[in-house]
Amino acid sequence: TDPEAETQFSLPKPKTNLFSGLANGGVSLSWELENFFDEITNVELYRNTSATVDGRVLVASDLAEKGSFSDTTDLVEDVNYWYMFKVTFADGSVFESTPEAEITFEAAPVITSIMLEENMPGFCAVDGAVESNNVGFTGEGFANTDNELGKGIYWKVNVPEDGTYKFTFVYANGAADNRWGRLDINGSEAVAKVDLNTTGSWTTYEPPVEVLVTLSAGEADIALIARTAGGLGNIDSLTIESTSGGNAPTAVACD
Repeated sequence: TDPEAETQFSLPKPKTNLFSGLANGGVSLSWELENFFDEITNVELYRNTSATVDGRVLVASDLAEKGSFSDTTDLVEDVNYWYMFKVTFADGSVFESTPEAEITFEAAPVITSIMLEENMPGFCAVDGAVESNNVGFTGEGFANTDNELGKGIYWKVNVPEDGTYKFTFVYANGAADNRWGRLDINGSEAVAKVDLNTTGSWTTYEPPVEVLVTLSAGEADIALIARTAGGLGNIDSLTIESTSGGNAPTAVACD
């Protein structure tokens, strides 16, 4: 037969997943390069005080395709900074990302809370899917676990200091039963039961549930694990807040 049903195939666009935050007297950056299909020989990170590549300053080179970096050199208080990558391939070609991850530098900021939402830094995975069919959520959607015991939702943060932090889960549960979960930190039980009682509708994301959690300084892998056969309620967001008035944890790239 004659050729027919012509289709055009294109590779997905490169993504940097670059995230910036204020920490330890500098700018904390994390990233994960995706959809780079050629061999990479060098990854360079640049900074600028405007959303352009003109006049940019090299911050670091020979970086990994996934990692983190703390920029502490020659930063000026209350100045806005943009960051960007230059990726060099084995054949000599180059990819340059657009300026992104804008941040206003403060040497000693106090950021008491952080919200973790689906498909954003700090959100790692869900044993199920990120969906958007039930309106009322914030961000891109909500995390819906499979209806099965032991299924979970996973986050990762860096904790600035030992202490007690308030975890607030915004969720919806249109079922009649309590689709509760166990909260684990770094693989160990931190809260035996996080109640996710019915909210009356899958589009009603209130009231939120709050629990107090003791965290140690350093990276923390967070997991909310379903303890019912129906899985968890649909989780819209997790907010972590310092109870001492100090800094909240910061989001980091997931493993």
